[in-house]
Amino acid sequence: MLNAELFRLIAKYNLRLAFTFLIVLSLITTASIILSAHLVAEALSSLDELSTDVFFVIIIYLLANFLTLILEFLTQKTTADLAGAVGSEYIKSLVYERDKEENIQSELAAKLTTQIERFRGENVLPAISLIVRSIIVLGGFCYIVFLVDQRILFLMAVSVILFAASYLLIISRAALYIDRHLTRTLSTLGAIVERIIKARSIIFFSDIKNIIGTNFQRDYHQYGLVRGMSGALNLFPRQLIELIIIGVAVYDYHSESQSIFKTLEAENAVFLSLIAYKLYPQVTMLIKNITTIMMTKTAFPIEFSNINNTSNTNFESSIQVGDLHWDFHENRVLVISGESGCGKSSLAKEIANEFNRRFLNVGFIDSNGFVPLSLDDLDREFSSETFDQLKKELGINLLDTDPSVWSNGQRQRLLVVICLEMGVDAIVLDEGLAALGEKDLDIVLNLLKRINIPLILISHHIDFGSRYPEAQLYSM
Repeated sequence: MLNAELFRLIAKYNLRLAFTFLIVLSLITTASIILSAHLVAEALSSLDELSTDVFFVIIIYLLANFLTLILEFLTQKTTADLAGAVGSEYIKSLVYERDKEENIQSELAAKLTTQIERFRGENVLPAISLIVRSIIVLGGFCYIVFLVDQRILFLMAVSVILFAASYLLIISRAALYIDRHLTRTLSTLGAIVERIIKARSIIFFSDIKNIIGTNFQRDYHQYGLVRGMSGALNLFPRQLIELIIIGVAVYDYHSESQSIFKTLEAENAVFLSLIAYKLYPQVTMLIKNITTIMMTKTAFPIEFSNINNTSNTNFESSIQVGDLHWDFHENRVLVISGESGCGKSSLAKEIANEFNRRFLNVGFIDSNGFVPLSLDDLDREFSSETFDQLKKELGINLLDTDPSVWSNGQRQRLLVVICLEMGVDAIVLDEGLAALGEKDLDIVLNLLKRINIPLILISHHIDFGSRYPEAQLYSM
C-alpha cells in the first residue's frame, strides 16, 4: 500500500504531476461516463424519434470509453515508474552485511525479478487503481442517489457495512497465508535462477540440467497452487457483491414504502442499467484491489531511510578490523596474504564496508570480473576522453561487443577503468587481476601506482609484496 516512504519517492522521482493528472483524469472520466450514460439512455428510450444529435451522443460515448482506456494505460505506466523508483532505491541502499552474505545472491535474484513485479502488479497498481476507481465509483453512486431516491443511500450504507464485515471476516486469514507462501515460493525460485546463472557452464554440458529442470518444475507447481488460491480469493468478492445487490433489490421490491424500481420512468431505468453496467466492473476491481493488497504485505521492503550519503564527511584514515590496524594515509597499499579459505575476502569486505561507513566510495573487483553494465550503459554513462584514453592504455578500447562475452581478463581491466572514471576513494583487488597475463598485469599495476588512492591487494599468484615494497603486509 502507498506509505510515507513511497510518497517520498513520488516526490524525489518527480511523479507528483503524474499522480495529480491521474486524479484529474479520473474526475473527468467519471463525468463523461455519467453524461454518456444519460445521452445513450435518452436515445434508447426514444428510438422512434432519433434526432440529429445522434452523432453527438456517439462522440460522447466513444470519448468516455477512450478516457477509460487512457486512464488504465496511465495507471499501468505510473505504477511501473514508481516500481522502477523503488527498485532503484533498493539497489542504491544495498550494503554489505556479513551475516546475510550466504543468501544475498538468492535474495537479489528474487527481489529484482519476481518480487519487484509482484510488488508493482499486486501492491502499487491496486493501490493506485483503488484511488482511481474509488473516484469513479463514488462519483457514479452519489449521482445515482441524487437522481433517483434518497432512500437508496441507506440501502447502500447497509450494503457496504455487510459487505465489508463479511469480506474481511472471511478472507483476512486466507490472504495472510497466501501472502507468506507466495513470498517464500518466489524466494525459492529466485534461488534456483541464481544457481543456474552461477553454474551455467556445468548446466550447459552435463545431465545435471535434468535434475535442476525437475526441481524448477516442482517448485513452480507449488507457486501455481498458491496463485490458484490467490485467483479464487480475488474472484470471491464479485460473487459476494452480486449476492448483496440481489438482496438489496429484493428488500426494496418488497418494502412497504413505494419501491424505487417500480416507479422509475423508462429513461431513468435505461440510465440506471447503463450506469450500473459501467460501474459494476469498477466496483469489482476496486474490491479485488483490496484483496490483492492484503496478499502482498511481504512483497518488497520499503525501507530506504538509511541510503548512503555520497559526500565524504569523515576523513578518519585509521582502520581497525580485528587485529588489523591500517592507516591508509601513512601507507596507501595494504597486501593481505594467507591460505585459501582463511578469510581474506571476508576481511577485505569488512575493510570496504568500513570505508562505506565513512561515506567513501570503494571499487571492489574480485576474480569473477563481472561487469554490471551493458555496452549501451557504458556508452551512455562514460563518454569522456579520459575514459577512452584509459581503455586504450589498458588495451580494451577496440572491443565493441557486450562485456558479458569478453574474457575475464578483459572484464577485469574494464572494471579498473570504470572504478577510476567514477573517482572511487579506494580500490580492493580480491584476485581482481588474477586473469591477466604478465604484460597486461604490469600495465595495470603501473597505472594504479600513478593513482594516489588506498589499495587493498589479495592474490595467491601475484607477488604484490615485491611489486609494492612500501606496502603494509598482513598475513592471516
